[in-house]
Amino acid sequence: MKKVVYMVSVMLAGMLICWSIGQMSGTKKATSSAPAVVLAAKSHKATPLAQAKLDYQQYNYAKSLKSITNDDSTKATALKKEIEASKSDLVTWNDPNKYSHLFFHSLIVDPTRAFTSKKGQGYKDYMVTIGEFNKMLTQLYAKGYVLVNSERLVKKNDKGELVFDGVSLPKGKTPLVLSQDDVNYYEYMINSGFASKLVATKNGIKNEYIDANGKTSVGNYDLVPIVDEFIKTHPDFSYRGDKGTLAVTGYNGVLGYRTSVSQYGDTAKTKR
Repeated sequence: MKKVVYMVSVMLAGMLICWSIGQMSGTKKATSSAPAVVLAAKSHKATPLAQAKLDYQQYNYAKSLKSITNDDSTKATALKKEIEASKSDLVTWNDPNKYSHLFFHSLIVDPTRAFTSKKGQGYKDYMVTIGEFNKMLTQLYAKGYVLVNSERLVKKNDKGELVFDGVSLPKGKTPLVLSQDDVNYYEYMINSGFASKLVATKNGIKNEYIDANGKTSVGNYDLVPIVDEFIKTHPDFSYRGDKGTLAVTGYNGVLGYRTSVSQYGDTAKTKR
C-alpha cells in the first residue's frame, strides 16, 4: 500500500483538500494559488515489481520503468514491453475546455431519515444516496473516465504565471475532476441519515455514522472512503494516485470537527 498524501490549500471561498495516493496533486472549473501543506502517513512498502505494476496502471510510465530498470525477470521484461507499447499510443489532453468536473455534496446513508427531515426537500434536490453514487462510479469507470486532481492541471511558466498543463492518457480514457462540497457534516445534518465526521483508522480514512437507534459505527459512509476503496479495486480509475478535492467551508468547523474558535470558543477541544 502506498502512503496517503493530502494537499491542503486555503481558498477565498473556503478550503480545498486534494487527496491522492503517494502523489499530490471538468463542467465547473477549480483552481488554487495558495501555499500547500502536505500530511503524510506511514504505510507498508510494495515490492519494486508490484509498485511498478501499480504505477503503470495509474499511467506513471517513467516511474514504473525506473522501478524495474535492473530487473531482468520474465515478469519485469514483459511489463517493460507493455509499458513501452502504451507510451506510444497516448492522447494529450491540452484543452481545459475538454475537462469535466463532477461534484457531490455529502452522501445520504439513510434515505428515509434524510427525506423526512426538515430539510428533506433540499436533500432530494441536491444530494444523492450511497447506492446512487456507487452506481455512478461504476458507470464512470466503464465509460473510461480517469480521476485527475485540478492541482495537477496548472503550473508556473518562466514568468511565474499560472498556465494550463494537461495530462496524457491512453485512447479511450477521459480525464475527470471530482470534488465534494461542504465536507463539514454541519450540525443541522445531525440525526438526518448522514455520516457525522471523517475519522483516521488503521485501515485508512473512514466515516463515523450514528444510525436511527443511536448506534455508532465506523466505515465507508461518504465519498472519501468509498472512492478510496473503489480505486483499490480499480487502480486505473486514478491518474498517478489522484482522487478528488474536498471543498470545505469552515462553517461549524471542518470534516465533522467543531474547530471554529469564533463559534465554539478558544478551548482545548477546538485546538485539538
